[in-house]
Formats: sequence, structure tokens, C-alpha cells
Amino acid sequence: MGTWRRFIIVMCVFFLVSSELYSKVNLDDPINFHVDTIRYSYSGNFKALISVPIPIKTHPQPDKYPVIIYNYDEYYDMLGPKASLKRGYDILAFMRKFNEWGYACIVPMDRFRKVHAINGALDYVMSDPRFDHDQVHMIGHSEGAFLGLFTIKEFPNIRSMILLAPNNLYSSGRVSLSNLLREHKQIDVPMLMLGASKSKGYRRQNEKIVYRVLKQLQPDLAYLGYGVNPRWYFNTKHLFMKEVNDFLYRNSGPRKDN
Repeated sequence: MGTWRRFIIVMCVFFLVSSELYSKVNLDDPINFHVDTIRYSYSGNFKALISVPIPIKTHPQPDKYPVIIYNYDEYYDMLGPKASLKRGYDILAFMRKFNEWGYACIVPMDRFRKVHAINGALDYVMSDPRFDHDQVHMIGHSEGAFLGLFTIKEFPNIRSMILLAPNNLYSSGRVSLSNLLREHKQIDVPMLMLGASKSKGYRRQNEKIVYRVLKQLQPDLAYLGYGVNPRWYFNTKHLFMKEVNDFLYRNSGPRKDN
């Protein structure tokens, strides 16, 4: 093969690769959204996606970033990212939105019902000097919301917790409501629960039970119900995101513990 022919082939490959790379990056992106993967150990080996707002003129870098840990619906583990995206569940859209609000975001991946995946992400945040350790918030959907409750024992300084249509999948064992009641007499973390009244059968009843238990543990639990299916919370363009943003804003100052 001649030198020029080899050169042409190499250049074609370069442009194809470059085109694929830059197709994933919006060069006009006002927040320079970027996602990396981190790996960590916490009673097991786990990984997570992480996005930190990149400073630009209109959004200068703060001294330390507040953080949102986002725990996705179990649907994402069951179907995988491509199938979930086809059904309208875009994890990156949540990360981007939280970056737009000024928060770094971490999403524990391949969680498969392991609380340690979330605990490990919290441990990672608490050891990273870029982050404000007094401003770590948790948002979870369905199983992800419920699993997040079991991190409070080891990380009681979580600043706030938002539960989107929480789903208790176990009647007994480590991640069950009965064990949550054994672990806590009271939960001081500010909480917002957003319900889905069009859940089918057991999910609707399950949500009511979760609400009663959480109200017992956290009397100041804020609740707002929507007449929707739980998958409505897949979409960042829906109305609930305003409630999420408002709740985060109200709980971004110093915590007033009793």
C-alpha cells in the first residue's frame, strides 16, 4: 500500500472518530456539560457517573460545589441505559439539569439493590475537597428513593432528601420498612415526598404505607401528590422539577437542628 493511500485511510478514520466524539458534545453548550465515570469501594466495588459544572463567565466557580446524589428507578438497572432512553428515561438529562442549577451530580450505576453503592458515593463526596460537605442532597425515584433512606444511619448529615414515588420492594430484611423503623426512632433530614396516585394496585397501596411510616419518623415530611403514573418522573421537563428545585433552595442554608 502506497504512502498516500495509507495517509488518506488514516485521515478518514481520524475524521470519523472526531465526528463521533464531537457529536456527543454541544460546543455551544452554555454550561459546558461533561460527564465522567468514577470507581470506588465500599463493601464492594462500584462505579458512578459524575458531572461537575464547568465554570464559565456567567457561572463562576464557587468555593465548593453543593452536591446531588441521584438514585434512579430500578427500571434503569433492569433494562439498561439504551432501552431506558428509548422509553424516555434519560439519566444524563437529570445530571445536566442539576448542573444548570449549580449542583455537582453523582449517579451510582449498576446498583442492583445495593445500598452500599449509594453509601460509597456519599463517602466519595465527603472525601473530595471540591464539594460542600454540608450541602449534600439526595434525590431518588422508586426503589432508588427507598434505598436512599438506608444511608441516613451512616450519613446523618445529608442536607435534604427528595423521594419520587418511593417503592418498598421488600416486606422484611435489610431494606424493609420494618428495619427502617428499627434503625430510627426519628429522622431529622428534611424530606419531600412526591406521589403518583395512578400507580397500579400494590404500588399505590405501597406508597401510602411508605408515607405513613415516613410521617411517623419525620413529622415535618412535606408531601405533594400528582395524578400520574410513576414513570412520569422520568422526564425533567415535567412540573415536579419545579417542586424539586424549590425544596432544594429552601434547604440550602445552614441546617437548624433541634
